[in-house]
Amino acid sequence: MFEPGRPVPQSVTHPADLDLAFHAGPDGTWLKRRRASYPYALTGIYPPDRRGLTVMPQSVSGGLFGGEDLVERAHVGPGAMASIHDQGARTCHAHRGRGPARLLRVLHCEQGGHLDWYGQPSVLLPGADIDLQTEIVVSGNARVLCSDIFGYHVPDAGDAHPAHFHAHLMIRREGVGIIAENAADVILSPELPDWFATLILVCDDPDRISGALSFVDAQPTPDGVLLGADLLPGGAGLVVMATSDHAGILTAHIHGLQTAIT
Repeated sequence: MFEPGRPVPQSVTHPADLDLAFHAGPDGTWLKRRRASYPYALTGIYPPDRRGLTVMPQSVSGGLFGGEDLVERAHVGPGAMASIHDQGARTCHAHRGRGPARLLRVLHCEQGGHLDWYGQPSVLLPGADIDLQTEIVVSGNARVLCSDIFGYHVPDAGDAHPAHFHAHLMIRREGVGIIAENAADVILSPELPDWFATLILVCDDPDRISGALSFVDAQPTPDGVLLGADLLPGGAGLVVMATSDHAGILTAHIHGLQTAIT
């Protein structure tokens, strides 16, 4: 299932395809910068509530193909609160000799800020090869919550070639440097659970981290979902990992946990 030693891909250098910046003003959080180039579109922007300003981006392409690079970036300024809800599943097609598709996500949250990123499922078809790089940058007492869901789907009468998902996470605190880093390779095939999910909490409050861990451990797990939670190295936060054969049940459970510990 896990293949250690696969080299971490180099950071993508072209401008962000989705670039959002949030600023705290007298009347709450507002969207200071919004750039959504193909394949992204902003399908909804909603007034601030207890979770801040809510933005809903969506990919409008036919999916992610081998050799493609996508960059997502969100910047939350001091005291701002933002909730980003990715809309619609992303289909990841077979690489067909063009190399892996790469998705780089950079989430930067400044002092007093709070950023929630709700990921929607990425559906890997047989032969897909995906590199997901997530870089989370925080300063002071900033908080970031980020979820990702990905799974394997074999179309009717299709060949069940394995798919490859590589994930690399780096958490950096301004003025300190890298405080946590992890990488994993997952080979998806019919012999394994179809769906995997991660939920990451990054903050500098030990009480909030331990409280979130206790809350997650105390919640009943839906039938068919296997879930575990652990602390990130160096007191950086918390990571929740789950698997299931049911995408809808898994997504609802992970997003429910994310909303509860926001």
